[in-house]
Amino acid sequence: MMDHSIEINEMTRSMNSTVENQNSVNREPWAEKLTTRLEDECKSWTPPNPLPNAMPKQNASIFKLRYNQDDEELYKVCAVGIGPYNHHKSGLLFSDTEKRDTVMLLARVYRIDFKTFFSEISPKINEVRACYAEGSFELDDEALSEMLFFDGCFIICAIMALSRGLLFSTWNKRMDREEEPLINACKSLVRKLNQKARKVVADLLMLENQIPFFVVHILWEHCFLEISFDDVLFQDVALACFDDLYPRRSRSRVTSEFSDCLHVLDLFHWSRMPIDRFKDRASYTQPGLYISTVTELQASSVIFKKRTSDCFLDINFSQRYFRTKGVIFIPEIHLYGYSRRIFQNLIAFEQAYGLRGYGFTAYVECMAQLVQTEKDVSLLRSSGIIASTPVTDIEVVDFFRTLRAGAQVEEMPPDLYELYEQVKDHVEHRPRFPNKWITISMFSVCIFALSFLQALYSMIGYYAPTNGH
Repeated sequence: MMDHSIEINEMTRSMNSTVENQNSVNREPWAEKLTTRLEDECKSWTPPNPLPNAMPKQNASIFKLRYNQDDEELYKVCAVGIGPYNHHKSGLLFSDTEKRDTVMLLARVYRIDFKTFFSEISPKINEVRACYAEGSFELDDEALSEMLFFDGCFIICAIMALSRGLLFSTWNKRMDREEEPLINACKSLVRKLNQKARKVVADLLMLENQIPFFVVHILWEHCFLEISFDDVLFQDVALACFDDLYPRRSRSRVTSEFSDCLHVLDLFHWSRMPIDRFKDRASYTQPGLYISTVTELQASSVIFKKRTSDCFLDINFSQRYFRTKGVIFIPEIHLYGYSRRIFQNLIAFEQAYGLRGYGFTAYVECMAQLVQTEKDVSLLRSSGIIASTPVTDIEVVDFFRTLRAGAQVEEMPPDLYELYEQVKDHVEHRPRFPNKWITISMFSVCIFALSFLQALYSMIGYYAPTNGH
């Protein structure tokens, strides 16, 4: 037995040495050299130490989007070009010349401090470039700084003109000191901005049509020598400019707490997002989890009610009447001709940037599943959830379906999965009653039995002998 095991061990060693010899014969000289070099490098490698002042790479927040020709109207600007992606763009309501005249007018009336602006922006020019996708435009530092100045001034001018008449009221205080041509130019500008207000405001909310917010902040805080804004935050003025747009902003948001605003679209997005919800995507997908349509849910004892909420994205679910009824609460929905353009850019921003939450993406995903037919829309209208606007029922269906198709997202925020789970659990486990006619019949029998017993006891009381007789 011992001799047999020794023979097996010798055979194994012989086979191994044969394989090694074959490998050494077949191995090319360069393979041997490369193996030795990488083995030595791996042994001597040490993890690099981070630089003491190293900063994490800044995420780009302004993007040039790719879109189909059919969607071009949703992304292209039509009133004014802002930023490098729409620099020198022709065919706009405000040409480069008109934009320049507007800024020169502003500079004359309020005495803009050019030197302060360019001194402030010069050391930040690389920070500006980092806000855009790398290599997405070609402008040297001088041209980029000049563009930032004119675009930043125009944003301030437009927002002041469209926000509570701030521009006109501040100009009125100075009109008596100015010459007539300047007065007429001011009035003409305010008139044009108000006439084209909807298009100008919509362009200010285009993802491609942005400049970094700190550029506007430098101008607002440091560069107007002849006017004091009395500690008025530009964020508040800008949000007031968008007050007549749906969705409406959340009044629980405090602008002074929003210190890291990226650009005007980011400010608008932040003001419409619920606090502490839809911040992250789930680290998992649930492809089998969905929510049924409004019509299907109503057949499963789920009703819909309009919710008074500080944020229009705040959809939630609860159970009533001993868990026999489910209620989905949805804040009132207002859709207009401009709505798709705004939603499309907000969703594009959420998808491209990824660090501001996914509230609009989740909202559209949920509504697109709830509303798939005109009957679904009609039921929500009758509940007061979808407001009466020029948008028809079929257009509402198309609105959410198209937005959902454009998002093309697999992972959703856990908040949305939680809502789906609650509704699914109610539909599958709610207490069930028989056919309604059987229920009514049984109820009638119970009433009849009680009435019969009451009559019987009355008769017994009438005929029964009284005590003492």
